[in-house]
Amino acid sequence: MPQSKSAGAEIDGLIRILERMSDLSSGILQAGMAGDEGVTRIRVDQLRQEKSSLLVKNRAVSEQLKAAPGEIKLHIQDLLNNISKSEQFVSAWCCRYRGILDHQTLMDSAERCDDLVDEIIPQSWDWKYDILILPNWVTRALVEAIYARGQKRICIFEFDDRPRFLGFEKLFYIAKEKDAFDYFSLSDVYASARITYISVATPLEATNEEHRKIEQKLLEDFKMAFVHRIANLNTIKLQGARLLTQGLKNLAAVADAAPFSKMIGRFQGVPMLIVSPGPSLDKNIDQVKEFKGKALIVAPAQSARALTSVGVIPDIIVIADPNEMQYLLEGVPMEHVTALVLGVTCHPELYEKYANKIITFNANLGLDAWISDIFNDTTKLPAGGSVSTDALCMGVFLKCNPIILVGQDLSFSEDKQYANVSADGQVKIIKNEVNNTISYSNLTDGLETVLAAGGFDGKTFVEPLRTLPGYYGGSVFTKTDYAIFHSEFKNIAEAVKRETQGIRLLNCTEGGAYIDGFEHISLSSAKELLREFQIKFDITDEIKEILSSTDVQQRRGQLGKSLKAMRRNLTDAKISAQKCQVLARYAMRDGSTIKLAAEEKNLITVVKNTLFISLAAQEKILTAIQLGAEAQTIAESLVASNILFRIIVEAVGDLVPMIDDIIRKIETKSNPER
Repeated sequence: MPQSKSAGAEIDGLIRILERMSDLSSGILQAGMAGDEGVTRIRVDQLRQEKSSLLVKNRAVSEQLKAAPGEIKLHIQDLLNNISKSEQFVSAWCCRYRGILDHQTLMDSAERCDDLVDEIIPQSWDWKYDILILPNWVTRALVEAIYARGQKRICIFEFDDRPRFLGFEKLFYIAKEKDAFDYFSLSDVYASARITYISVATPLEATNEEHRKIEQKLLEDFKMAFVHRIANLNTIKLQGARLLTQGLKNLAAVADAAPFSKMIGRFQGVPMLIVSPGPSLDKNIDQVKEFKGKALIVAPAQSARALTSVGVIPDIIVIADPNEMQYLLEGVPMEHVTALVLGVTCHPELYEKYANKIITFNANLGLDAWISDIFNDTTKLPAGGSVSTDALCMGVFLKCNPIILVGQDLSFSEDKQYANVSADGQVKIIKNEVNNTISYSNLTDGLETVLAAGGFDGKTFVEPLRTLPGYYGGSVFTKTDYAIFHSEFKNIAEAVKRETQGIRLLNCTEGGAYIDGFEHISLSSAKELLREFQIKFDITDEIKEILSSTDVQQRRGQLGKSLKAMRRNLTDAKISAQKCQVLARYAMRDGSTIKLAAEEKNLITVVKNTLFISLAAQEKILTAIQLGAEAQTIAESLVASNILFRIIVEAVGDLVPMIDDIIRKIETKSNPER
């Protein structure tokens, strides 16, 4: 059966990995029979790396393999058969000192540490990207031996007061959940990376039940931080192009809107009430109206309908999600809502429909900042993964005090995920405690659309069932993203306490999950705290002043200049990529890559000046880079490079007309008679 070009390239890459593994397998047996421990070790480590590459490649080509010709399948099977010949030997060789020398003896000796590394490193391992976690009682000699083998990422779990390894700047120490989140925020970990915790030479005092609980908690926290990192990577992979396209389409509207920076200094010391749509909102939503005029009432769009159903108009509605979230505002009397705080990459329809009510912010700071940078008003909110954590970060940044949460369950109540009167209140959760999974029923059309944008079918979507500590003790059921948000709430609370801003954080949800760092009191108790509090201005008038204080003409002028500079950079990138294509063809013929290398360097510089090119074709670029990494010859490397050059040319071809359209739109707005 004939294959497409790309399918052939992917399968060729798989075969190359298997051929290397087959050669290594034979080489390991030869070195082992000769008693050459050094060569055996090198080849076993190389085989670990190739096995790791194989796992990634298998996921990429599993479907194409089904359609591969019979002779290719036979060749692959022959290679697998040869690889399997060394498996038993490798397993036995790696554990050859087990039962003869204990871990402590091996790691106390610089000469024997490699023997311990042979045993503890998994048989499939990526020395560059996989994360090895060790307890803080391992020896310096062992850490040095692991680094010498090529390991790049080592974290240390801190269980006690043992001294840290002096001089190891690459080590990252994990003593609490926040450390784990900090590690992933500071590192370039990729989705294919794996985590392995190895408790080497466990001392006697570390074998008790209390220590095991600490160990398990640290590992769970680390894995949760990793899941959060992967979720962010998937956002870029699945929605990077969409975020870019919508951001570009919104640029003219963003120029005309008020930036979040305009709110700074306006609400310091003013209470903020964040009303989220958790199921517990049903029992205390009637009390929210008593906070009107005494607190800045902020509602994620999901809870706006619930509030207005009891006669409460939120001061601000927040939307961060780039998906089609307009359905959340159906039935909400938006003519009475003062402001809509929108992420700069939110759906363009929201910008068109509510043009005079918009305050913009960076919902995805790393992906959105290029937009606010145009206007020199980037506010680096430490925004989280949910609209509620975004709202909390806004409150902290504005120095509101206290900040009160209500409806922030972060969990399920029986079969409910949302309050009855919220936009998706009809949705039901189906918990399977046998398989530890959840699924959904009775989905709204809007939520089905949002799930589909993330690559999921709402009717068949299943995800892990998790637990969190309960508001009233015990535990409550939740799902992965809620568990991540729970961690973010805790981390924000810890940062507030650390920075000693004096901001009180009150969780008045009266149900759901317990959040460390918050005072857990009833909403009626929070109301009593504010009984004597008086705001010295009218909140609605203050927000209207923010909305009207934007110098639209100046912002349009800034945008026009930036867009023209972007267009020049894009054009330069296209010209450079086209030159590279020509030089790559010459290099294919004569083998000389000197001129190509020089122009590639220029291309990299130009692309760096237009960073959002990578967002426009994220997955294609990653595939081309992977092909380049797998290349074994100059010809293969040139093929991969050519793919990358073509992607850049195509991306620029898509982006320039969009930019031209925005420039025309701005000029028309500024000079309507032209």
